[in-house]
Amino acid sequence: MPVSIATPVLANGLLPMFIPATAPETTAKAADAWAKAYVGYAVAGGVVAANTRRLSLAQALTAAFRPELAGGGQALFMAALAAFWIGMPIPAQLGAAVVFAPTNPSVNSPQDPSATPQQQANGLARVIAGLTLGAVKVQLATPPNPIVPLV
Repeated sequence: MPVSIATPVLANGLLPMFIPATAPETTAKAADAWAKAYVGYAVAGGVVAANTRRLSLAQALTAAFRPELAGGGQALFMAALAAFWIGMPIPAQLGAAVVFAPTNPSVNSPQDPSATPQQQANGLARVIAGLTLGAVKVQLATPPNPIVPLV
């Protein structure tokens, strides 16, 4: 399955973070849960090398999710995703990710106050999937080595 249709996998991975009984209790646990969900999404999309970067993604997200940043960690969040993707082999496209350049760096996912945990997870997954597909560019291994969007 290409990454472009793996959004439901991401939503399912994010869902426990929106359920009070299973929500992470610390910044580090939230970052690890987020990294696990995101890596699951990438792997479901055929990017198996993502497994090797889960720990480093979780560590970078821990810095980005620090409460004292009061929402100012967005640049660190984008840097964490860029470090995660750059150089990543993309088997389905016979290439590697060489660029992470968000067209819209917003990761805000406004939800209705009465949204269910599943609706919240779905909304955030759509935002993150859109960000990922818009930002990741893959250089194909075959000449003339064009750079194309992640699919």
